[in-house]
Amino acid sequence: MKRSVLGIVAAAAASVLALTGCTTSGAPDGGSDDDTFRVAAFSAGYASPAIKYVVDNFQAQAEAEGWEVQLFTTNDDYDGLNSYVQTATTQDFDAFFLAGFDPRALGVGISAANDAGIPVFAIDGDPQPNDVFTLDVISDQQSLSDISVGLLDEALGGLDGKNVLMVEFDPALSISARAAISREQIEAAGATVVDTFKVVNISASVDSTLAYVKDYLQAHPGGLDGIWAGWAPAGIGAFQAVAESGANVKVVSADTMGAINEIVASGAPLVGAAMQDWDAALAELIAGINEYRESGEVASNYIAVPGIRIDPSNAATVEVGY
Repeated sequence: MKRSVLGIVAAAAASVLALTGCTTSGAPDGGSDDDTFRVAAFSAGYASPAIKYVVDNFQAQAEAEGWEVQLFTTNDDYDGLNSYVQTATTQDFDAFFLAGFDPRALGVGISAANDAGIPVFAIDGDPQPNDVFTLDVISDQQSLSDISVGLLDEALGGLDGKNVLMVEFDPALSISARAAISREQIEAAGATVVDTFKVVNISASVDSTLAYVKDYLQAHPGGLDGIWAGWAPAGIGAFQAVAESGANVKVVSADTMGAINEIVASGAPLVGAAMQDWDAALAELIAGINEYRESGEVASNYIAVPGIRIDPSNAATVEVGY
């Protein structure tokens, strides 16, 4: 039986909240003494469905390669994560893998790895090339902005003269980068960014975005044409506020998850999204690690993977995985 749109939203919100209890694992033990290639994986953002997908799939692919992976996670506890990374530099690991982290907050740990000569491989580390990484594979923020702003432009019949609200999260470098690019594009097209909601707790971004947008719509009836959300849970919260209010407002997200694709396919005011191609990013990362193992270097330490446009024409068929 087909679920209602708001039923999809409720299920998505529950899946996000169910992950937020992730706590730190034990201290690194360094593994065994054989010739197995050993990787220590670290994440402060494992509570995010997208990052959990990335980390879990990295583990599966690494184990298929015959590598041994030990995972250390915290729920945005960077003191703890820095401590784990520093401890791991004294253990028998051949490489570090980072996903779901702020490189500024993990600077102590990354510096310790660099000083110890341990190669550091990252997904979604820094939107700009950064020599602290042996290889950083990121989503192309320009691509995500082009897709999401283009979708909003199409849905509104042009952005010129329109009023847009943006939902951002500054602590995440990738979200902050695509928000800045998208803001410039929206304003260059003639629209006015009438308000910006900056989420404080990303783990509660569905509910906080819902509450903020709902209040804004009540205070400014008819004063908003579109909403740009920088990541999937914020997109869901913004859409739910529009759906509950009945406002004629179009929503786009510069990120997606399975629930968003279902909403877009339903023909709802959430008209589309940019999908980060995590599978392609993982393929690039695994290839880069193997290249480094064979030669001691990589051709480039920075790879930006283009996004995928999600709209009603393909939303029902594109696999997201989370």
